[in-house]
Amino acid sequence: MKKRFCPRLSIGSILLICASALVIAPSVFADYTPQTATRFVADADSRESNATDRTPLILIHGFTGTDDATFNGIDGATAAEKAYFAEFLDFFYSTASLNGAYDLYRFHYLSNVVDVPTIAADLRLWFEDFIASGDLKDGEFVLIGHSMGGLVSRSYMEEQTHDAGTFAGEKGGERVKILITLGTPHHGSPAANDAARDPGPGWDLLLDIVDTIFWRGVGVTDPNRSDLKWDNYNNMTGYGAEQNEWLFNLNGASFYSDKIIAYGGGVEDSTGGISDGYSLKLLWEQLENSTPNEFSGLFGICESTGRLPGKNNFLSPFKGPYDNDRPFTFQIKLCFAGVLLDKIYDMNSDGLVPADSADYRDGAPGDTRWFEGFDHWDLKSDREVNPKLFAALEKDLDALIPAEKGDVDKDRDIDLADAILCLKIVAGLSESAPGLPGADVDGDEAIGLIEGIFALRSAAASSK
Repeated sequence: MKKRFCPRLSIGSILLICASALVIAPSVFADYTPQTATRFVADADSRESNATDRTPLILIHGFTGTDDATFNGIDGATAAEKAYFAEFLDFFYSTASLNGAYDLYRFHYLSNVVDVPTIAADLRLWFEDFIASGDLKDGEFVLIGHSMGGLVSRSYMEEQTHDAGTFAGEKGGERVKILITLGTPHHGSPAANDAARDPGPGWDLLLDIVDTIFWRGVGVTDPNRSDLKWDNYNNMTGYGAEQNEWLFNLNGASFYSDKIIAYGGGVEDSTGGISDGYSLKLLWEQLENSTPNEFSGLFGICESTGRLPGKNNFLSPFKGPYDNDRPFTFQIKLCFAGVLLDKIYDMNSDGLVPADSADYRDGAPGDTRWFEGFDHWDLKSDREVNPKLFAALEKDLDALIPAEKGDVDKDRDIDLADAILCLKIVAGLSESAPGLPGADVDGDEAIGLIEGIFALRSAAASSK
């Protein structure tokens, strides 16, 4: 049975930790008690597979991904704690091959309390606690980290050494089968820096918009903004004094970069706008063609009203490109930030992370995936229009799990469902065969009637 977390802190202790997040003193690092600002839980869901011997799959969220108001109630099951990866969780549990092959866990942490290496140290401790209690398989893991979650994963892999278990005395990277990073700032982001940002007259004041969207009182030397500063791998002018030394050193001595599949996206496509059919296309084009005054004026109205004013809103001198007002969502804010990064730094980005940072340029990742027109939010949730992210994740995760002969849907059971899928493939009604090549029975590197018959015989034999 999976272990469910029982909170150790009082509400008062949690509030004290959260209050220290905005103005943090060095003593917080010295006095920090391990695992007090982090939580590790098995994802509890009624749709969970009953398959045995599954590989642990750990989801690690990004900056501010866990709300301090709900942190003390994390037990693996509540809707609030699942919200960050809600869309992926729905996809995971509805995909037989993934649900049958992977055992899902989540790692939570409070942002702005301690630095990334300290968070990674907690991750190692949680792993060892769960392994010792028998609630986590003592073998290889697969990690998926969105945004800063990818840096937490990398710090664990490169900077943490296990004290117990099968991998005692070895770095965390030895335990990790693969790390998939989703919009992770492998080189940081100039948006996190301070004085180094010097775009010139007119646009310099608009950097306050980036600070408003992302940082809200978190100083450039505070965790975790300091962890996300630019590592200046490309020697950008003015960034030497504010170089992210921790990240620069991590990238300079990385032993496990070949285990990384780096997913990245850019809200601007090669033609200068958002991908066809994407709802922010018009807003992007308007902001790109606006003056600093128009840009900041529209943003100011959005902030004060919580709405993006439409063309028919006659109360405002600054209007959006749509006929009617729209809620001022995080994705619209990312559109503002993405245009600013493009204007100021000439960097295509997902609204926060530059493309060369997300794909770990010069870092020699094992592989990269690019998603045109995907913003930072889309890189964890996929898109309603032209979704592509989850299909890519399914393919990469499926590739890690060898299938048995006849297990066409790769759910770890050879049954009637496999036979039906074989018939659909033969009839041209389905192109999906997650179990290739392992499920191939006759060695022709294809799924057909032979595999269907094999599955039927296996199902009949197991029912006796």
